[in-house]
Amino acid sequence: MRIVIDLQGAQSTGSRNRGIGRYSLALAQAIARNSDEHEVIIVLNGLFPDTIKPIRDSFNGLIPQENIYVWESSYPVHMLNSSNDWRRESAQLIREFFLVSLKPDIIYVTSLFEGGGDDAVTSIGLLNHRVPTAVTLFDLIPLIQKDKYLPSEEAKSWYFQKLDYLRNANILLSISESSRREGIEHLNISPSKVINISTASDSVFKEQEISISVAESVRDKYQLHRPFVMYTGGIDYRKNIEGLIRAFSLLPEDIKKSHQLAIVCSIQPASKSSLELLAKQQGLDLSDVVFTGYVPEEDLVNLYHLCELFVFPSFHEGFGLPALEAMACGAPVIASNSSSLPEVVGSDEALFDPSNDKAIAEKINQALTDSNFRNFLINHGREQAKKFTWDHSARKAITAFEYLHSQNSISSIPLDHSVRKKLAFFSPLPPERSGISDYSAELLPELSRYYEIEIITPHAEISDTWIRNNLPIKTVEWFTENFNYYDRTLYHLGNSIFHHHMFKLLESFPGVIVLHDFFLSGIKSYQEFYKISPHEITKELYFSHGFTAVESRFHAQNIEDAIFKYPCNFSVLETALGVISHSDFSLTLFREWYKKEPLSFWAKIPLLRKHPETKQKASARSKLGFANDDFIVCCFGRIHESKQNLALIEAWLKSSLFKDKGCYLILVGENDESDYGQRVLNAISNSNCKNQIRITGWVEHQVFNDYLAITDIAVQLRNFSRGETSAAALDCMKYGIPTIVNANGTMSELPHDSVWMLPDDFVENELIKALEFLKENPDYRFSLGKRAEETILKHHSPAKCAKQYFEAIEQSYLESQFSRNALVEEIARLEHAPTDDGEYVALASAIAKTFPDRTSARQLLVDISGLIHSKYSSSVLNFFQEVLKGFLRIPLDGYRLEPVYLQADGQGYRYARDFTMKLLNCPQGILKDEFLEFQTGDIFLCLIPDFKILAKFADALDSFKQRGMDSYLVAFDVPNASVEGLQNSNKNEVSSEEWVKIASGFNKILCASHSTERELVSLDFGAQRENVYLTEVLAFNAESTSDFLMASPKSIVDELAALLNMRL
Repeated sequence: MRIVIDLQGAQSTGSRNRGIGRYSLALAQAIARNSDEHEVIIVLNGLFPDTIKPIRDSFNGLIPQENIYVWESSYPVHMLNSSNDWRRESAQLIREFFLVSLKPDIIYVTSLFEGGGDDAVTSIGLLNHRVPTAVTLFDLIPLIQKDKYLPSEEAKSWYFQKLDYLRNANILLSISESSRREGIEHLNISPSKVINISTASDSVFKEQEISISVAESVRDKYQLHRPFVMYTGGIDYRKNIEGLIRAFSLLPEDIKKSHQLAIVCSIQPASKSSLELLAKQQGLDLSDVVFTGYVPEEDLVNLYHLCELFVFPSFHEGFGLPALEAMACGAPVIASNSSSLPEVVGSDEALFDPSNDKAIAEKINQALTDSNFRNFLINHGREQAKKFTWDHSARKAITAFEYLHSQNSISSIPLDHSVRKKLAFFSPLPPERSGISDYSAELLPELSRYYEIEIITPHAEISDTWIRNNLPIKTVEWFTENFNYYDRTLYHLGNSIFHHHMFKLLESFPGVIVLHDFFLSGIKSYQEFYKISPHEITKELYFSHGFTAVESRFHAQNIEDAIFKYPCNFSVLETALGVISHSDFSLTLFREWYKKEPLSFWAKIPLLRKHPETKQKASARSKLGFANDDFIVCCFGRIHESKQNLALIEAWLKSSLFKDKGCYLILVGENDESDYGQRVLNAISNSNCKNQIRITGWVEHQVFNDYLAITDIAVQLRNFSRGETSAAALDCMKYGIPTIVNANGTMSELPHDSVWMLPDDFVENELIKALEFLKENPDYRFSLGKRAEETILKHHSPAKCAKQYFEAIEQSYLESQFSRNALVEEIARLEHAPTDDGEYVALASAIAKTFPDRTSARQLLVDISGLIHSKYSSSVLNFFQEVLKGFLRIPLDGYRLEPVYLQADGQGYRYARDFTMKLLNCPQGILKDEFLEFQTGDIFLCLIPDFKILAKFADALDSFKQRGMDSYLVAFDVPNASVEGLQNSNKNEVSSEEWVKIASGFNKILCASHSTERELVSLDFGAQRENVYLTEVLAFNAESTSDFLMASPKSIVDELAALLNMRL
């Protein structure tokens, strides 16, 4: 189960330093700690940048850093200003779309009532995403006491909108039994939907020794020169601070004069003045009541230990966390007898009536003067605090998530097709010579039960009678002008010219694709070489596989071999709303090539095969010129090296079948025009049995079926599988033919009891044995063929496959409702859109950062600004160009290397594509230097930066930090070059202070030499360390920078990869 946690409760200015913030962070950490097999994702709001690193640090060792995501929006967005409405509503949509894009099983919102006065953004149910949502229920105090807490219409509108969102949640996690009852009673929510998971105090709140020096320091800092009674929490009506001050003034004179009252919390000047006036009116001196203002956590712990008594006089609490913290630190605690506090404190003797000042004063006096009562409070509090742990709360929350997930599966789709949606259908169709043509012709009658289908084709002729008579046929031009007419679009894509017109259409009009061939490099190269789409294969090689593939396209000895090597399909898979393939092998290839999970919904649907109505074996033999007692071995499909036709011929010639003049080997298909095809002809010609081995050439569909009808054994072998499914092997099986295959690619997925399965790398004798055994054992032949036929009927029938098509198409479109394009469409529907273009630019930037273009692998972003801006001597430039070329040419497991540069005007980083093409001696002007897009999991390497620009625009690195990207700086000193070295040799470029500021922004510094490493370690980073990301200093194996520059580029590349901890 994937649990996505919205942790804005620990970010917002109103909550982060209060109980809500501490609760949100601590519970999220405990959920991560107790998640077991569940995956935990943390989501943060980028409008609170100063909170991101501390929160990231707090999850170190609990979840991977790449499981912490940041989303962005334009700002300001706080709700109590109506001019923010459009931005806020846009931000709400961005947030909900982003949460769903993470494919959660559960969304957990730690704090919903945020964003009234700051840029927190929370909502539930704006989208019909069907993902179960849980929310923390702290309390409903503003609802219960509207007059006190909702004085204005704006505040009331904000709060009641949040209540509407709260009602949209699937489950509420209350922090106490008291808050649970509030949810049930005041929101009329079913008790089964409100679960008390309770609360705990952080581990820092525990009994410990406080040294005399620390105690004196803390007392001096906060002007606490007498024993003191302590309160901490917020300052508002329900906290009853006024009652506490009045009660303190009622204490006996000697007690009052020997103690102080410490109000420990942030306080606004107006509130402080009001409370000071109240204290004065009650006869208290200014020194009797101390208002500390905000105190850091370390001081708060110390104050809990130093206080004589902790008092919590609230009229109403959701839980009352400070009381628990104080008990955990060993302080005697008394509290009001209202709302949740009795269950927190756990003793009636420690409670008082908060509305009675005298009762409060009497309980304070008892605790200060009765040593037995005081000891009871301390001992009871110590044991009571042990009952509350974050791990216990987290496990209760996770149990609730598990139950909710089990009751709210989002995988099932209602299969209501009573009102058929309009489907645009793209595919080759008969009479085109493509196996996909016949496949689609068999699919369409059954699929039309689920959709109103219209054929979109550039061809005037369609020979299939059923299609012509039953389905409208439209031109591509008509589709492009009327695409909104269709509800769904389906593209059948393969690696042949029959599909070339579909790729541009897919870019403009995304739909679901049927990936008949995983490798699409053939059709992509055809589009470029025949000038259908300029530079198509070059761009696709780059987009799918990076610069290594592009270089091979221009410099390999055999360009066809270079192109053949790569799938060249990532742009198609990235654009598709969903993918249908016919085997698990295609998905395996995706994971092997791209080291990630699929980008869109991916469904496996068995290749449809229509069962033959009749098998006219005798008449077919007569028609084809064979006797009834002839023994026919056939291999179906175009002759090609990947089909191992030569291996079959050679095995057949060495088998006993060759000696039987009534045995025939028929290759049913067109011969390849390559050298391999000639070798096949030569093998037949030299065999002295030309009449027994035949090549039919391309045959019409009916003739193809006739050969299937007469076959006694079929042999369908493969190597170099590229993800395609063997339709011919399934054709053999549907005719009940005992079929020999080898476990290569998709054929390995065939049921082993339905075919004769050879090893993938079989030897000749294994094939000979299979042929001879099947010929000599007719009963086994029959039973194997029968099982093959049953497999096709069970899993590959048109009716069953069409139903799976419907389910896959609908699931794809369901998930695509939450894509980046869909988000933009939703925002466009908002009312009161601004007229200022700047608003749209800011929004577009936020969306691009939140939903970056998906890349074929994680990126290793290498800053080469110094090369771009020529900031080095020619010898240094040449050295690093060679290093960069070497680095570009080595495969990095799971990463693609992308040189980048910071623009001189500071307008952000761009990809250095044109420079890199020139560096690799490839044509320039093909790939554009677009703005950099990056995401969590990418790596940033500052290899040869322009320090002058970087010093001026150091905040360009901030986004890398926020995304949790590892960042590395290569530090070296180059004499007489325009770069700041650690010996400060070029003060005119950047100062040591500027260099240190830049360096402090990186996780790690890779020193060019050990001497540089020693100098760096000796530097005092001073104030720069306040927000430093630097965690480690490493060094290349060179004693001096001169040694580094004299090393071979290859050795530098190898060391660099090792320092980055990257597998080659």
